[in-house]
Amino acid sequence: MIFFSITDSLLHHGEVPHFSYGRIVYFYALPNAIDDHQQISLDELKDIEYRPWKPIAYLGSQGYRFIQAEELLTGDPYVKVEKGNIWAEGKILFWIPEKKKMKLKLQFNCNRDLVNTHIGFTLCHLPAGGRISVFINGKPTKIDGKDVLDLFEKNQKILDNHFTGPLYLNKGKNEIIFESEDDFSGKIIAIDFIWLKDATM
Repeated sequence: MIFFSITDSLLHHGEVPHFSYGRIVYFYALPNAIDDHQQISLDELKDIEYRPWKPIAYLGSQGYRFIQAEELLTGDPYVKVEKGNIWAEGKILFWIPEKKKMKLKLQFNCNRDLVNTHIGFTLCHLPAGGRISVFINGKPTKIDGKDVLDLFEKNQKILDNHFTGPLYLNKGKNEIIFESEDDFSGKIIAIDFIWLKDATM
């Protein structure tokens, strides 16, 4: 007896024209079942081609504006900008602090006072990912309910979204500070873009 299962894997929760996705078929079999699976050849393997993209306010992200992290930078010698279509608008900010408690400052403007709003961060988790704490306008701020966020991912680079709890933001200039929580250098804090609701540059 053989039991079949089919799994679909999609990358987006909306309708994306011309988007291709993979369907995986696998089965469970009793002992002595015949397996006629043919192994794929190297010629059939292809690299994934990432197309340029940018985030849009849609369904769960409705009402948010998205700002590239490198546009908010106030200047820092430990920062570089990496390029590639895996990142929103083809760029991501890589911060590589030298020691614990080093700070990276980003500044943004709000067009009005905001009460009980949230800030989102799309960050890259990767094998060299470091640990950070976050301060908004000088106040320690939990991200996903945590005082320290760990961006380590053992085997791959993957973007993930992280959010603060409710915040008060001032009309005009506001400041985000990322603080390194690693005891040694070489760890990477990779920031793709920031989510702001009812805020502008």
